[in-house]
Amino acid sequence: MSAAEALLQLARSFGAAGKAYTDLTYSDEFVAAYEAVEAECDGRVDRATKEGFEAAYCAGRREWRLAGGWRTAWTTAQADYDGCGTETAEGPFEWEGRQLRRVLIDPEFYGWQTGRYGSGGCGDWDEDPRVTEAKRAETLARENFEIEVGKARYAGGLFWLRDLDDAALESADDFEDKFFDELSARGLTWKDLRAEQRARRDKRAAVERAAKWAVCLAAFKDGDTLLDAGTEGYRSPYGWVPGQEPRAWRRCKVHPHYACEDDASEARVSSDEDLRSSVGTLEVVAGWITSGRMRVAGPEDLVPPRAVVERIGARFDEIARVEAFGKVAWVGRPVGSAGALVVDDDGHLVRAKKLREAAERVQGERYFGGLKKRSFKLFVCDHVQTRTVRFARDGVDPAALQVGRVCVACGAVRVKGGKGWHDAGCLELNVGGPYQETDRADLLEAM
Repeated sequence: MSAAEALLQLARSFGAAGKAYTDLTYSDEFVAAYEAVEAECDGRVDRATKEGFEAAYCAGRREWRLAGGWRTAWTTAQADYDGCGTETAEGPFEWEGRQLRRVLIDPEFYGWQTGRYGSGGCGDWDEDPRVTEAKRAETLARENFEIEVGKARYAGGLFWLRDLDDAALESADDFEDKFFDELSARGLTWKDLRAEQRARRDKRAAVERAAKWAVCLAAFKDGDTLLDAGTEGYRSPYGWVPGQEPRAWRRCKVHPHYACEDDASEARVSSDEDLRSSVGTLEVVAGWITSGRMRVAGPEDLVPPRAVVERIGARFDEIARVEAFGKVAWVGRPVGSAGALVVDDDGHLVRAKKLREAAERVQGERYFGGLKKRSFKLFVCDHVQTRTVRFARDGVDPAALQVGRVCVACGAVRVKGGKGWHDAGCLELNVGGPYQETDRADLLEAM
């Protein structure tokens, strides 16, 4: 061992013993070792040897401090922040654009020292942050690999689950343990099974809903007028339940539900004349049309305007249309009234005397004569050529014939007695006299 190595070993031993640096430099052993180094170096000790035994003393001192409970920390703070005996054990190293050091801190002043580092905006760690980052990157890579493997297994499991037929999928609840093991092996859970079952049920429901929508939508077209025959009242355990009167819904239109545009049970059917009230759901209305309670009005159906129905206050099928003198009027008997009410298309009362009286006479013929027809065209017959025929009153046995006369020119009929006797097929009355328009084929018996 050379004299220089002996000096370094001596300095390290003093530091490891916890002795002060002055105790080293003033000790006899140090003086003797130093002189021995001078002798080897021809009386001159170079600077590297001096720095070497200082470093050896510091290394021994660190060993003593670590053995005595001094704590290790890593910081990016400069050495100017050190205090209360804190010293640099390693470094500085270049890291993230800063200088990283490992320091030894007296445990009694550890909180103070780390707080001092923090006051300068510098970080401190119990472990080398470079090692921490490496561990974190390794853990993250391992977790990402496991995630990718799990995703691949999960994707394969979903493909297997979607490939199952409906019977096997629905029978999974009957074999829970066996099916659960199969799901777990493929990276699936019961939640995935329930989601697939729900998706298939929703798909079947969507197909059924679309088919029902097409069938119900074909029952009528937008703009059609629907005639509701109404229902009869009945007695329930809780009392009498009144029926629904016949009603005409004009210019009906389907309004799909905002949440499901092809759901017939949610779509509403409303009348263009009364958007405040609804006819019913599309499914219900289509069911009524199928059952015969409701039907689409045809060209032969007489549907008075809404204003007429509201003004007269009677059922739409009890109001008659009368055309005379180039004008059209509507006549009906309001509920609870004995007289007839004659109005125009807008629901206003008719002031023309001749038209009003003609309409009232038609209403009288309908009411007292039992006429079921509701559309009348009144005219004046001035022809003189007639022939005698027999008529039966509406609703009476055709064998009970009455004598009348029919115009050869236009087919107008004059009934014996002036009024009250009508052919079963006659449609219109005569204003100027006791004549009534009819079809020649409807005459019961010619004379």
